[in-house]
Amino acid sequence: MGKLFNTDFFAPILILLIGFGFLIYATPKLSTQYSLSKVGIETQGKVIEMREYSNSDHTAYVPVVEFTTLDGLKKTFVSSNASQPPEYKVGDLVTIIYDPKNQNLVQIKNFDLILQALFVIIGAIITVLGLVDFLHVLRRSELPPV
Repeated sequence: MGKLFNTDFFAPILILLIGFGFLIYATPKLSTQYSLSKVGIETQGKVIEMREYSNSDHTAYVPVVEFTTLDGLKKTFVSSNASQPPEYKVGDLVTIIYDPKNQNLVQIKNFDLILQALFVIIGAIITVLGLVDFLHVLRRSELPPV
């Protein structure tokens, strides 16, 4: 048991966690963006509010956008893209894209599929490297495989 928790395992576990972090962050965003790029409807929206989110050492702003669907319904959504300084100001017109079958699935159309795909690829590479390193350390420690 003592060998399993030696310091040799810290680096591979840290690498795995970083890789998983990239994947957990980027995969849902990539999936949503890809889906919206295929079936989404573009329309104009208007920034009606900039919400401030703060913690002890960081403040970020997210736009609240109002738009009208093709069926004439007025909708409001809070973007998931926070920025500091604020990327938008109240009154700005933005192009949004929404899913006509799920009108709660909305994004400001400034996403970049290539950037999100790159995050997924980097996360996968880091995860594989961490796994290979972990297995290498495990083999070196002469522990039987679990």
